[in-house]
Amino acid sequence: MWKDPLLAKKINKIKYPVHIVVLALLVFGIVKINNVNLIDWDEGVFALQAKWFATGGVLGKPYNFQTPPLFPAIIALFFKLFGPNDTIPRIISLIVSLFTVYLVYFVTRRLYTEKEAVYAALLTAVSEFMLFFSCSGLSEAFFLVLFLLSIFTFFTALKKNLARYYLLTSLWITIALYTKYSAVTLIFIILIIGIIDKKSSKKWLAVSCLLPLIFYIPYLYIFIKLIGLPGLSSRHLHLLGFNHLKFLYYIFAFAPFAALFTLGYLLSPFKKFNLDDQNILTVLLVYFAALGFYYPYFRLAYPLIPFLSITAARFFTSINRRYRPPIIIVSIIISLGLSLDTITYKSHTPETVARVSQQYARQYRTNYIMTLVPPNIDFYYSGLVVIPQTSDWYKIGRRFPGVLKGHKVLKEKPSLFENQNSVLFVYSTIFDPLKEEISSVIGKGKPLNEMEFIDAPIYYKDIFNPLRHKKQNYQLYLLEIEKTGLNQINTIGLLPEVTVFFYKY
Repeated sequence: MWKDPLLAKKINKIKYPVHIVVLALLVFGIVKINNVNLIDWDEGVFALQAKWFATGGVLGKPYNFQTPPLFPAIIALFFKLFGPNDTIPRIISLIVSLFTVYLVYFVTRRLYTEKEAVYAALLTAVSEFMLFFSCSGLSEAFFLVLFLLSIFTFFTALKKNLARYYLLTSLWITIALYTKYSAVTLIFIILIIGIIDKKSSKKWLAVSCLLPLIFYIPYLYIFIKLIGLPGLSSRHLHLLGFNHLKFLYYIFAFAPFAALFTLGYLLSPFKKFNLDDQNILTVLLVYFAALGFYYPYFRLAYPLIPFLSITAARFFTSINRRYRPPIIIVSIIISLGLSLDTITYKSHTPETVARVSQQYARQYRTNYIMTLVPPNIDFYYSGLVVIPQTSDWYKIGRRFPGVLKGHKVLKEKPSLFENQNSVLFVYSTIFDPLKEEISSVIGKGKPLNEMEFIDAPIYYKDIFNPLRHKKQNYQLYLLEIEKTGLNQINTIGLLPEVTVFFYKY
């Protein structure tokens, strides 16, 4: 029946609990993807950039180096084949998340025992991190697989001391670098582990560290050439700090049992600590140490969870055998209970905001919609993005005219709006710091509608999220040119946070 007997043998050896959990995660993901739109700011950024790649710059927004380009490029490939659709990036995340569970299982089984492999896979799968990111359009799930493949391939390189595994490690790290900037920590991790391991090939260790950097230089060159060192420092330097305790909170808040059992194993007088434990602990410590110096985005802690789960699974070897099943069952039930609001969360507000405002635009026969909303809302607008004369997009377009292809440009004079009777304006209260700049305009506008957006529960659990208690309402206004003033509307359209869409009726 199986064309590949080796694959069939491997699959048949997997314990049924792992298959059941993966199947449950698959069903959950399919249901979840149908019940939720793109809800995160960066989900919108990736999707808009992917739309831009897929349509040759006609739709969406241009790539801006906020993150490396690989993930939006992969989404763009599927957008090109199937058309822009918000389910595509989330299906990618779901597929790689299912693979992640199996990967954790196989690697743990190779390092330790069958039972520990099952425990590690289960703890990884039921963490709130996994339940959230497996259905998200963010790059976290995709990056996690690359992170794990890099580390696990390097472990194999250390055991077999063969050049091909060191080279394969370099490949995974390079791909990871083109996915997230935090992948640079992988180089430090394998360097430290390789130096500590006296049997490792120091020559191939150096190759594993240097090759990814060499292949990354072209991207860094383009980045610095277009954005400049001042732009690079303005994006990241202000995000540096000492945030280790905050990341520790994220670990215990969203993967409590993986964290607790890891602590239990490390403190246990009956533990059987070996070289594999040491290597995994080194991964945890080095990544956590580096992570803590950056701004506390909870998503950055995600790569720690499988390694915590593997170490946590080791805890079960240090306790009485009869206590193991009830402890793991209770842990899974409590984990799912703590994640219940994430599991049951539904929201179609982003798509609804765009649909309703486009209906108003048709009703009032206006060709322009201005939005002051997060990018995940902008993704659902089907109009062509207008390029402001004050934007980096326009400045790059002056050097590379193809970037401006097919787009209208909003200038101070003459204004694109001068032949319009009105412009529709969509405003999110998340941008209240800008309210003073726009209050005079929306004060003269005609209120059309208002919708409230309830964010994903995981963001409300993030006690360090500055917007945690901020209400997100979407207000729709009709700005009549004669009443509001052409210059005032034009000034709002030129704000860097505002997006202008053009519709031809």
